[in-house]
Amino acid sequence: MCFSRCTVKGKRTCSRTIFDPKLECTLRTDDSLAEQRHKNHHEGVSPLLSLGVKLLSQVPIEPMHNVYIGCSRRFFKFLFSSKKRVSKVYITQSVLKNLSDFLMSIKPYYVTEFNRSLRPLTEYPNYKASENRRLSLYDAFFLLILLQDERISKVHNLYAYAIRILEDEDLIDKFRSDADEDLVDKYRSDAERLLRIFVIESSKLFGELFNVFNVHCLVHLSDETARHGCLMKFSAWKYESYLGQIKRSLRAPGRTLQQIVCRLMEKRSLLCSKQEASAKEDAVCVSQPHVCGPTIGTCDEQYHFMSVRDLGTFRVRSPNDACFVSTRGEVCVLRNIVRNNGEIKLVYRAFEEILPFFEYPFSSLFLGICKVKKLGPLKMLALTDMKKKAVLLPANECDVLPNPNFTWMNNVQCVCLPMLHHDKLSEMID
Repeated sequence: MCFSRCTVKGKRTCSRTIFDPKLECTLRTDDSLAEQRHKNHHEGVSPLLSLGVKLLSQVPIEPMHNVYIGCSRRFFKFLFSSKKRVSKVYITQSVLKNLSDFLMSIKPYYVTEFNRSLRPLTEYPNYKASENRRLSLYDAFFLLILLQDERISKVHNLYAYAIRILEDEDLIDKFRSDADEDLVDKYRSDAERLLRIFVIESSKLFGELFNVFNVHCLVHLSDETARHGCLMKFSAWKYESYLGQIKRSLRAPGRTLQQIVCRLMEKRSLLCSKQEASAKEDAVCVSQPHVCGPTIGTCDEQYHFMSVRDLGTFRVRSPNDACFVSTRGEVCVLRNIVRNNGEIKLVYRAFEEILPFFEYPFSSLFLGICKVKKLGPLKMLALTDMKKKAVLLPANECDVLPNPNFTWMNNVQCVCLPMLHHDKLSEMID
């Protein structure tokens, strides 16, 4: 359930309701919804009112369905559809196949945190929400550049840039104790402005049929983050995933409710012990010892594998799981994990050349998205100086290798895309 945030009225066209992207209307409030000041908007009294639920502030626009299943899927449906009656701008099926082939060729470069394996773009109508999310916030930045149509890539950048801001806990979460509230408000207002421009420009690009209710709701998304934090904090990812756990708890076709209640009570009885175990669980776990190096100075132990809570997993021997961004803004490639006097250190090489990947609507460097080249000498880094894991992809089609190794990173230009989710969130994203 989602109540309309403003008094805007759509018009029925081609069996759907579309909205004027430039129309400004009065915003609804909790009081106006409770008092039913706009009679045409209500079909009765919601039972939630008797429970004291605030129908606007406590019933947010849900990002998983609104953004990724709604807007992202619609954007690519209009772009990949070859029917003129659907969209004013589209790409042919042969071009779509070329894009799909390129996407599948870089499959070995993707990190293991993506739960779903890459599928061809020709299967986009069957993409799940997590696949639409990956396509919007990672793949499309470089795939749409291959189309050599600035209109398409610029409109997508407006959308993806804003969503990345609203999803980034470091930028948008006002509840963080170290957050500068004025700066957070600025990021949020920038994202709102970009989404408003996107709604207008996408209607120009694809036609008036593009701007349905899901697209219109984007202009209210930044207000939801002001109330509830970054998008992942009030999305349906974890609840959708939990439905699968409920289904797996059923053992017989009858007495469904009784089975679910019994299983939930059993889990609740084990909850305390699980919480104690998770509290004792190490934030960092290293394994696969070796003696191959490289090292800087002396060390007691060396490892190939490391798992860091809130960041993800890192593998020294796997180029796809070795890239990260440091707190100093360096784009780093992990070369070894060492322990000295009980403290874990990282041996890495940082890229010396960092350039913006795109300049519209703002420099991509603000999001950490950049083109990098030429690895520098070996350095040592403390574990606390790691900021985010990153996806490292070849910038040019001719540089794609079937089996990537560490040599190509030093010889070609790469694209760095910092990750927005980590181990905790990947458990929610199916």
